[in-house]
Amino acid sequence: MRYRTLALGLALISVCLTSCTKTKLAYGFLDNWLRWETEKYLSPTDQQKQLLKVHSKNFHHWHRSNELESLAQFAGQTATLLDQPNISAEQVQQTLEQMQVIYTRSAKQLRKLTDALLPTLQPSQIDQIMAKLDQQAVEYQEQYLAVSKQQRIEDRAESMEDFFAGIVGKLNPQQSQLVLDWSDGITSLAAEGLLQQRLWQQEFAQALAEDRSDPTNLDKLASLIFTELKPLNDQQQKIEQANRQHTAKMIVTLHGTLTKKQRAKLQKRLLNYQRDFQQLALESAQR
Repeated sequence: MRYRTLALGLALISVCLTSCTKTKLAYGFLDNWLRWETEKYLSPTDQQKQLLKVHSKNFHHWHRSNELESLAQFAGQTATLLDQPNISAEQVQQTLEQMQVIYTRSAKQLRKLTDALLPTLQPSQIDQIMAKLDQQAVEYQEQYLAVSKQQRIEDRAESMEDFFAGIVGKLNPQQSQLVLDWSDGITSLAAEGLLQQRLWQQEFAQALAEDRSDPTNLDKLASLIFTELKPLNDQQQKIEQANRQHTAKMIVTLHGTLTKKQRAKLQKRLLNYQRDFQQLALESAQR
């Protein structure tokens, strides 16, 4: 539930969550996706469009050459893990940490794009970016703070159930109840999240107003764009940790309830990812 200006780093995740039959097609448009995401925040000049085109294609080339084998390996390892009759919360957490490592590598590479674009921003474009962030904050408030606690619980459960349904198929009543119980056990940090976003916006606006050709300021801007927001205090950090552990336990329990049909669908999806990334890697090597 945290926003990222120019959410370029999410490209990798969007590719990974694409339907298996469309993975290769979606991956072919990765550089276009980066430009489309950028244009959600500002209207680029012709010069900036060319800059975005060059750097997005460079990133796509780097990703083809360096990350596809790792993605294939990750999909295969995850398939092996989830094919076991029982998994642990620690294994779930380790898998999520692996995803974070994959994201971090791409974020570091994407910095070449933001380092090139940020110094060229005009005042009107900065206003566009800040207006978009304001809009996102309002939407966040409406979705997570302007509703009752029960509505938040139900919305969170529905979103999570839809996610799992896309991976293993429709959940049965027992599994749906498990997800609802999980949602009820999550401690909401919606108010803290909105405050974090507003404080982040202030810091981001200040950095944009400073010299954007200064390497030190570009370091700061890159950190703001690509690094996860830090908890406001120790209490929030403890709650976030408890929520993560609660979620990992739910995944473990849900995994134990999967039917033979659901397990087969999950395995097919992951192994298709592995195959598609291996084929993409092979095609890249042959170019």
